[in-house]
Amino acid sequence: MLIAAGSVSVATWRRWRVVATGLVVVAVVSLPVVLPVLPENTMIRANIDKARDDFSAELGWPTVVSSIAHAFREVPAGDRVHSLILTQNYSQASAVNLIGSRLGLPQAYSGHNTYWLWLPQHASIASVVAVGFTKSELQRWFARLTPVGEIPDGRLIDVEERGARVYWCTRPRLTTKQLWSAVKLFT
Repeated sequence: MLIAAGSVSVATWRRWRVVATGLVVVAVVSLPVVLPVLPENTMIRANIDKARDDFSAELGWPTVVSSIAHAFREVPAGDRVHSLILTQNYSQASAVNLIGSRLGLPQAYSGHNTYWLWLPQHASIASVVAVGFTKSELQRWFARLTPVGEIPDGRLIDVEERGARVYWCTRPRLTTKQLWSAVKLFT
C-alpha cells in the first residue's frame, strides 16, 4: 500500500522534490546500518559493530592474519616448508587465503562448512599450524603441541577470534582421513 500511495504522489509530480529528498535522506542515514560502508574506527565509535553481529565479524582480519603469520614463522624453517595451516573456522581460513600470501603464508584449510570439501585428501599432516582449536582437541589429534602465538584481544578484532591460540602440532595420532573427519564442522 505504501508503494502504491507513494507512486500516486510521484505520478502527480506535485511532491516529487519532497519524495526524492526523503528517499535520499533515508538512504544516506540507513546505509551504514544496512551495508558495511564505514571505516572500522568509525563503525566502532558509532557502535554499529554492536548493532549488527555480521559487521563485527568483518573487523580486524589483517591483524588476525598478521598474528598467524608471526606464529607460523615461529616454526623451524625446515618444518615450516611441510606445515599446513589448519583453522577452526572458514573465516580464519578465508582471511589467510586472501591476505596471507603477501605475508609468506601457505594456503589455509578448515573443516568448517563447505571448506571441508576442499581439504587435501592426500596431504601429509606431519606438521600442522592450528588456529582456534582448543588444546584438548589438538591433544587428541597430535602427540606434540607447541604454542607459537595468539590472536590479540582487542575491540578491532572479531569477537569470535579474540584470544584464539595458535599451536604447532606434530606427531599426529590420526591418519589424514581421520583428522579431516575430526575437524569437520557443519553449522
